[in-house]
Amino acid sequence: MGSESFMESVHLNCPACGKEIIVPTELEVFSCVYCGAKHRMDAMPTPTVPADKADYAYAQTHLLDCIRNFPNAYKHFDRKQYAPFFQAHKESLRPVFEAMDRWVCAHPFQSQTIMADFAEAFLRQWEEYHQTHPKSQTRRAAERLFFSDKLTLAWYTVPAIRDL
Repeated sequence: MGSESFMESVHLNCPACGKEIIVPTELEVFSCVYCGAKHRMDAMPTPTVPADKADYAYAQTHLLDCIRNFPNAYKHFDRKQYAPFFQAHKESLRPVFEAMDRWVCAHPFQSQTIMADFAEAFLRQWEEYHQTHPKSQTRRAAERLFFSDKLTLAWYTVPAIRDL
């Protein structure tokens, strides 16, 4: 009985069809066994930790943290404070968006629907937040809070998502 040599392999999802494939790591170019699409190993996304329902629940629960945890973020929009505040904002959102990303990547054929569901949940939570926030007692105060939140989203959250 001779010594057998086993090739190392990696489990990937085909970018074309979404099926899981096992690819020997020594291959530079390979084809999906399901759809036949050709791929380059160096162009494949880095494999991530598999998603589970906890990722979905965590993301749903923490969608509004970008607003709730950063009241008056617009006050940090100046030359000295922006960079450190932005970093803090981005790092606090990282676990939420990584959980969302894992969930979406685990369901490639439903990604549009899942993202629409997350967006709808965010808007619903934002509306509930404004209805119950102590600063929303008067119309003028509610408008100021809404405007502050929009600035936070535009100046910190959207750039953080793009960065992550």
